[in-house]
Amino acid sequence: RIKKAMGYWGTIANSISEAARINYVIENGLLDNPVDIKSMVNLFKYLRKSKPSAVFCHHSFISPLSAILSRLSGVKNIFMLEMSDIKRKNFLLRIVTSFAYLFTTRVVSISKATQSSMGFVEKVASYRKRTVIYNGVDFEFINNRDKSIDSKLLNQYGLLKGKYIYYAGRFVKVKNIPLLINAFNNLKNSPEFENIKLVLSGSGPETPHIHKIIENYNLGDEVVITGNVPHEHVLSLMSCS
Repeated sequence: RIKKAMGYWGTIANSISEAARINYVIENGLLDNPVDIKSMVNLFKYLRKSKPSAVFCHHSFISPLSAILSRLSGVKNIFMLEMSDIKRKNFLLRIVTSFAYLFTTRVVSISKATQSSMGFVEKVASYRKRTVIYNGVDFEFINNRDKSIDSKLLNQYGLLKGKYIYYAGRFVKVKNIPLLINAFNNLKNSPEFENIKLVLSGSGPETPHIHKIIENYNLGDEVVITGNVPHEHVLSLMSCS
């Protein structure tokens, strides 16, 4: 499916590897200033020399430059559309993103909902380039994870294995965490939800509002907010939920 969506050029592993190389180059100063001609030339030379399988872009003000330089150097360009709520807040960013779509090879969304969030101009600019590829799951990594931290985390947050509902992600409006808390509040007295807790991992601008909802529902003992936690902890908490 990935090969079909990407146009049968290279494997996703190779593409990710090359994208990491490009990211390394940008972070280490080859493109530290998008309006600096010297930086543009340096990146263009790098792309022409290394010929990566693809250059991955995200919605940012640097994305059109990345797409154009990729095309000029003969490299495929993929625009990854993930957090549509960030793009929506900035009209200028939407215009810049639409311009980038004119030069990109594929516009890949991580869900149908994310793809449908695109504006009219964005859809026109990305016509016949759009596709959806959901986030993958690395079963080998999950099966070989460090299980020794499970009991430590459960004790740390006062949890019992299999006796809590788990959420991990940003605390932003588009995630609608209040709806989750409201549903939990309506179900917590059901026999099948006896002694069940709700655990929320993450942070964001909606954090004060979430705390207020928990307080209004008097769920201080049943809802646990861990804050941001390492990825390996997320995996453990998810596996034990």
